[in-house]
Amino acid sequence: PTQTPVRVTEAPVTRAPIAYGDAANTRFCGVSWGMASAECSIESSCPSGESDECPEGQTCHGGTSCHLLDLIEKSNKQDVPTPSPTMAPVTREDPSNNRFCGTSWTDAAENCTLDNHCPGNECPSGKICYGGISA
Repeated sequence: PTQTPVRVTEAPVTRAPIAYGDAANTRFCGVSWGMASAECSIESSCPSGESDECPEGQTCHGGTSCHLLDLIEKSNKQDVPTPSPTMAPVTREDPSNNRFCGTSWTDAAENCTLDNHCPGNECPSGKICYGGISA
């Protein structure tokens, strides 16, 4: 019998998590230690300590005043949108629960749906917010 060749593929390389106190977190590229500290970024990190991780003309400097994990945390916080304010919760007995839009009180009572609800007394043009309607 003829054997079928098996293709061996390499798995993607995933770096192991680095402990916060690891010196690799304070290594950044720059033309000097001062520049590496002043202009540090996630992109300028060189955790291995090797200058070949740096752009041409820069070297890897350790013990900078920057910390990679702090930069990552700050970056992640900036990516999260600030939630929009929402209306405060209301109780079942709140009178705003019984307000609906309509061309008349009867129209509002006959069409009391979430689409016609007007807790803030706001209705589309041509309609008025009526209260005291029980669903």
